[in-house]
Amino acid sequence: MHYPTQRMFIFFDKDKVVRIDVVTGEKIYEGGLMKRISVIFCLIFLYFVHIPVAHCDSFQEHLNRGIEHARVGEYEVAISEYNKALELNSNNADVYYDLGLAYEALRQYEEAIAYYKKAIEVNPNYAHAYRALGGIYGLTGQFEEAKASFEKAVAIDSNYAEAYIGLGIAYISLGQYQEARESLGKAKEIFQNRGDYQSIQAADRFLKEIP
Repeated sequence: MHYPTQRMFIFFDKDKVVRIDVVTGEKIYEGGLMKRISVIFCLIFLYFVHIPVAHCDSFQEHLNRGIEHARVGEYEVAISEYNKALELNSNNADVYYDLGLAYEALRQYEEAIAYYKKAIEVNPNYAHAYRALGGIYGLTGQFEEAKASFEKAVAIDSNYAEAYIGLGIAYISLGQYQEARESLGKAKEIFQNRGDYQSIQAADRFLKEIP
């Protein structure tokens, strides 16, 4: 049994999947029953949607590769992998969030904001995306927008201490000192319940900055 693709000619030889590159003539053998089954399902999918075999890489594979590249600071490569994942599933909030993180790391803030907003559009209860959005707004001096984003984050997750920290800083920047004390105090309380003493010290430092 054989199947032509755009560049590969694929056929089955006993327990092997044999792929021949029609340009180079290179022959690739990949054995195993499960491999044969997975290729069959992929080829059936390709037959009906007419996309190249290369797209048989799964959504999760592209996402995982993107995360790994981002982890080592290869953000451009990560972005490429995330976009490939989106080609297979354009309705996944986590990928848009990860794209936002990558663009933020590259200091491309407009792109990061757009992707955080897209993550929220797909999942309106995405507290992490609201917190990340608030962080960029604060970084770029848009303190009202930062406050609104952090408020959304803590409304979704009332134990999100890191968002309370961001909210407290936004309040300080806006001169709303009582609200800042309340927000930072809430963060400190949550950190104490976690036993996160390093974060407690960070909250205390911000509290001392309030006039």
